[in-house]
Amino acid sequence: MFTEMDVQQAICLIRDLGYVLKKIKGGLFSTDLLSTLGELKVFLELKRQFPDSEISFKGKARADILVDGVNIEVKTSNLKREDYGVGYGFALHVKKCRRHPQARIEHTRRGPITGDLCYLDYLICVAIDEKNLENPTYYIFSREELNNNAPKLVNKSKRFWWALYRILIPVEPYLIQKGILYNDFYLQLAKDRDKFKDRWDKIEMKNY
Repeated sequence: MFTEMDVQQAICLIRDLGYVLKKIKGGLFSTDLLSTLGELKVFLELKRQFPDSEISFKGKARADILVDGVNIEVKTSNLKREDYGVGYGFALHVKKCRRHPQARIEHTRRGPITGDLCYLDYLICVAIDEKNLENPTYYIFSREELNNNAPKLVNKSKRFWWALYRILIPVEPYLIQKGILYNDFYLQLAKDRDKFKDRWDKIEMKNY
């Protein structure tokens, strides 16, 4: 059984290892390390937000973290400059669903993919600037919000082509760049972050 101190120690070790690897290899902070760091930071924040809840990490088959039966998926992105400007990009996948075995989503390059978003109740996107790893920003989306905006989240990135959906959170956006035009959902994330930023109050525990 691990403790919150164990999680904090792991965060410190990941941070130190990431900076050493960056020094040796150059480039951005390791994506794999950053992903794990994001999950650990979310775990600690959930502990603070829901002190009386049972919180645990889950296997890869489902969402990343379970909070009293509520499935939390965590995605992490480093601040970077891409075709859309300076900001964060989060790749999101669908997974096979027992309740909806016939669910299919069309991928622009891979064709129809079996699955939906039923494996998560909430998505937490962790926006991290590697220059300040201790203070990420959390963008919280309910499954309903994702489903309602699904057509606007269809991934058009050539670099991250394998992902079905991609959420972009621009900090310094190029509204039109290399044929990419922001839709109104991304513009809302850029201008009205309060609807999603640090909205831990959105997360509701299930009643049994």
